[in-house]
Amino acid sequence: MKRISILFIVVLAAACNKKFEPVDISQILDTSLNSIALSEYSKPFRTDVAWNVNARKFTYAPYFDFSENTLSSDEKKRVAGYRFTVYMNTKTATTYVAFNDFQSKFVNPGPGDTTSCRKWSFMANEPKADLGPIWNDIPFANVWLIVRAVDGNGRNIKEIGRRAFLHDKPFQLTTSAPARPYRDAAIRAQQYLNTMSGIANWEKGPSPDLNYAHNSYANKIIGETVAMEVRYAREVPEIKDKALKIAHNAADFLIAQSRPKGTALEYFTPTYYGNNLKAGDKANKDATMTMDACYAAQAFLDLYDLTSEKKYYDHVLGMARTYAKIQLSDGSFYSKIKFSDGTPLTDAKAMLHPLLNFLVRLRNQYGLSEFVQLQEKCEKWMDEEALKTFDLRGQFEDVSVADIEPYENLTNCTAAPYASYLLNKKNCSGMDIANAKDLIRLSEDQFVYWDVLRKADGTKAVKTPCVFEQYHYPTPVDNSACNVANAFLDLYEKTGDRLAYFKAKALIDNITRVQDASTGMIPTTWDVRSNESGRTLWVNCSQADIKILFRMDQVEKPQWDRAK
Repeated sequence: MKRISILFIVVLAAACNKKFEPVDISQILDTSLNSIALSEYSKPFRTDVAWNVNARKFTYAPYFDFSENTLSSDEKKRVAGYRFTVYMNTKTATTYVAFNDFQSKFVNPGPGDTTSCRKWSFMANEPKADLGPIWNDIPFANVWLIVRAVDGNGRNIKEIGRRAFLHDKPFQLTTSAPARPYRDAAIRAQQYLNTMSGIANWEKGPSPDLNYAHNSYANKIIGETVAMEVRYAREVPEIKDKALKIAHNAADFLIAQSRPKGTALEYFTPTYYGNNLKAGDKANKDATMTMDACYAAQAFLDLYDLTSEKKYYDHVLGMARTYAKIQLSDGSFYSKIKFSDGTPLTDAKAMLHPLLNFLVRLRNQYGLSEFVQLQEKCEKWMDEEALKTFDLRGQFEDVSVADIEPYENLTNCTAAPYASYLLNKKNCSGMDIANAKDLIRLSEDQFVYWDVLRKADGTKAVKTPCVFEQYHYPTPVDNSACNVANAFLDLYEKTGDRLAYFKAKALIDNITRVQDASTGMIPTTWDVRSNESGRTLWVNCSQADIKILFRMDQVEKPQWDRAK
C-alpha cells in the first residue's frame, strides 16, 4: 500500500475517536493535485480510432477528425489552415441538458446568434486536432465546436465540421468525506438486504421469491446473493448460520437449473428464469448471456472456500470446461446464445472480462493449469479486438446486444473492469498499465460526472459525484460508481497515483451519502426523484457497494493504524 501523506495520516488520527467525524480533505492537502488533474485533462487519449463519434460530453480534451469532409479543388488551393472555434452561448450554455435530449434540444439548429457567445479559437494545419490548446480555458458548459478552412488572410472559406458537447467539470479535490465509516455502511447495507423478502425467502428453501422481480435474472441476482451471503458470514460471524443457509439454498437452486450433463452447455446456469422483466420476453425463453455464468461460478467458489463443500467446486470445473468447449477458434465467444443447444442468437461477440477474472482465479487460487490456453486465447482476442478498436461496448441482459453499431453503446461496465483485470495481472507490463489508464480515462471521460449543471429551476438532476452506466441507459448507477472506483484504486495500488486514490475516494464517499440513513438501503440509481421510496434495488449492485466499502475500509485502515 502506498503512503498518501504524513499530514493526511496525522489529521485522520486526530479525528479517530468514538464519534465518527468526517475529515475535510480540502484542508489537508495542497491544491497541486487539482493542477495535475487539469494538466491531464488537457491531453487527449486514443486518437488512433474514432471512438468518440457518439459522445455527448468530454472531461479530457477531445480529438476530432473532419478529414472526410470534402473541399473543391479550388477551395483546397486557397486553404492556408483550419480554425477550430468553440462557442458558448452565455444565455443557455449552463443549463442542464439530459443525455437523451442532447440531440434534439442542443445540437440543432446550431449556435445561432454568435453575438451572445463567448468563443475560443486556435489554428491547425490539418482538419483534425485535439482541443488541448484551449481546453482548460473553456468553462463548465454546453458548447459548440465549428471547424472552418481559412485562407492566408484568415478569411473563412468553408465550414468543414461541427460538434456540440458538454465541456464537463474536472475533478477537484474538495470536501470529500463519508457520512459514516465504510465498514459500518457496508454492514448496514447488508442488513437491509437481508430484510428483503427476495433475500430472506431463501431461508425457507431453494426456490426464489419472484415477487422480487429481479430474481428472474438468475445468474446475476441469485449468483450475487450467494456471494453476498458468504461475505456476510465472514464479516459478521454471529449471523453465519443464517447467511450460509441463504447461500446454500440460492446456490442449490442455480445448480438445479443448470444444463444437464451431456448437453452443449452442460453445467451452465441460466441468465433468465420465470416471466418477470426481460425474462418474460419470448426472445429470451431459450436464451442466455454467455458471460453470465461467470457470476454464478465465482459465487460457487466463494461458497466452496468457506465451507469446503466439493460439489460447488466440481460444478465450477464443469462450467469452465464448457467455456473451453464453446470458445471459437479466434478466442472469442458469441455474446448471446441458445440455452438449449449453444447456437448463437446474434453475431455480436462477448466482452470477455468476466470470464478472464474467473479463469485467473482458477489458475492463481487453485493452481489449475487446465484452462491456461483458454485464458490466453481470451486475452489475445481482447487485445486484438476490444482494445485495438476501443469499442468497449455494453452487454446487458435487459438491453439488446444485436445490431449495435461500433461505438454506439460504450460503457464503463466493460472498460473499468477490464482495466482492473490488466492492472491485477501477475506479470502486469508497461503496456498493460498504459492500456488500463486509457480504459480508466474512457470511463471517467464519458461516464463520470463530478458535478452537473443545474436545471432551469436551479435543482440538480443527479446526485454527484456519480457514474452513468452506458449510452443506452444514461443513468447514474451505483454499480458503475463501484466499477470506476475499483479501477482507480487498482491504479493507485499499482502505480502510487494519488489523484486516482482521491477520485476513488470521492465516488465511494458518495455511496455513504446516498445511503438511506435510517434503513441502510443504498439505491441502485442516483437520479433525483420526488418518490425516493419507489426506487428499484438490484442485489448485484448492492453487492458491488458492499464490496467496495469493505475494500475502502481496508485501504484506509493501515493509515489509521499507523497514525495511532
